[in-house]
Amino acid sequence: MSEFPWARPSPLSLPGQYARLLAAAPVSRARLDSGQELWVVAGHALFRKALVAPAVSANHAHPAYPTMTPVRRRRASGGPEPKRGYSGMDPPEHTTHRRLTGALFSESAAEGVRPVVRRIVDERLDVLARGPNPADLVTRFADHVPALVITEVLGIRQQRSRLARLSRVLVDRHADSAEVASASVEFRVRIAEELRAVESSDADDTLLRRLVSRYQRAHAYDRDQVVELVGSLVIAGHETTANTIALGVLALLLHPDQLAALRTDLALVPSAVEELLRYLSIADLVTARVSTGPVTLGDVMLPAGQGVVVSGAAANHDPRVFERPEQLDIHRDARRHVAFGHGVHRCIGQHLARVELTVVFEQLFARFPKLRLAEADVPARSRHRAALHGLTELVVTW
Repeated sequence: MSEFPWARPSPLSLPGQYARLLAAAPVSRARLDSGQELWVVAGHALFRKALVAPAVSANHAHPAYPTMTPVRRRRASGGPEPKRGYSGMDPPEHTTHRRLTGALFSESAAEGVRPVVRRIVDERLDVLARGPNPADLVTRFADHVPALVITEVLGIRQQRSRLARLSRVLVDRHADSAEVASASVEFRVRIAEELRAVESSDADDTLLRRLVSRYQRAHAYDRDQVVELVGSLVIAGHETTANTIALGVLALLLHPDQLAALRTDLALVPSAVEELLRYLSIADLVTARVSTGPVTLGDVMLPAGQGVVVSGAAANHDPRVFERPEQLDIHRDARRHVAFGHGVHRCIGQHLARVELTVVFEQLFARFPKLRLAEADVPARSRHRAALHGLTELVVTW
């Protein structure tokens, strides 16, 4: 039985095991490095089926739920269990919270903050342009933009840098347990401070205040619960988009024909964003689940109490859905990708992420038309240890 998660041989490659699963055994047994056994599910159709199956749960508190992150591992070993974010809830509890928060992250709401995103991107490009040259695009640009956007949108301005640093610790699968415990406590304390500051405010000028107001009007406000909800927004809003920016730039720089087409016609940017989301599939470990009753996936019947990882990366590279899936093709219609998940847990921040990525790729390559890797033979460094695939460094010049 192989140890999961499987390593990517390079920043832009998937584990070879996925191709074998897609071809022969789409539901296979694996083992985490903690020793916990689980099932790995591959394939586009099975991804969609598993994530809407009534007997497949997102409940993080279930004892068989795969402990994919250090926070989950600490809780599984007897650490304190805070309230769950709605990513770890099932209907009808999940439905209540999604109804209260969903409108704040609609497509029209995301379009409404496009000017804010453009300002932040332009400001960070100004910083990048001032040097040094060459520069690490991860630490000089990619890590900053989404952290600034999500905290600006929420209305968290005083603690944004510290929250971004803490969020990175919380998704590092091999972070020191004491560091994770400390970061987890501090992360929640700082968010609780932000909530206290807006709870009695009559203003309606930030998303955080509007979020609190919606819960208060519904007589459902629980600060500890909303701390979890806001924390998940900060982590997801920062980490996923930062990693997609850095890996997306690397992918385009290593595919000069695709980059040339994009530079020639910036109207291709929205299509390129969808294809990069499919091609990179950075959130492969996010769709962990647990069976709460018998469920048949493919030719395998899983009994209750089985940990499951439903692979979005394998689904997005299923040749039955995407022709030549291993190739990056910004002209492809990639809208069937599942980078944001599927079903009731489909990413609430997907519209904001699309706006950010579109603005980044429009502005970055327009501002730096000669952007290239500083040294073509020096590989980018991957975040192999993180729950979300990404880069720790990408040195570029212009």
